[in-house]
Amino acid sequence: SEGSGISGQATAEIRINHNPVIVSMSAEWLGQNLQRLSAQVTDRDGDPVSLAWSVDCAGSFDDPQAANPQFAYDRPVPPTCTIHLDVNDGQGGMHDGDLILSFSPVEVESE
Repeated sequence: SEGSGISGQATAEIRINHNPVIVSMSAEWLGQNLQRLSAQVTDRDGDPVSLAWSVDCAGSFDDPQAANPQFAYDRPVPPTCTIHLDVNDGQGGMHDGDLILSFSPVEVESE
């Protein structure tokens, strides 16, 4: 028969997730073979982000998931080291970046 008399209405909410963005990365030399790493990360949606630091040279982190971890190089300090950062917002949004550090030997004059 024509017109079953059934009608309805539906509402759908669509959430668009934006990737987090690494605005900047930096490394501060703390002396000896130690560096403090830092990154400024934003997420347009306000999602909390997780960080995962890694490097391509030998050494160890105090906490590779921290916002400002310290990294101690194994001696001798390499001529270059690439520091990699993966950022994840837990909603499928990701971003990654690299910071390449170069080191040169410093001659110390004896008195």
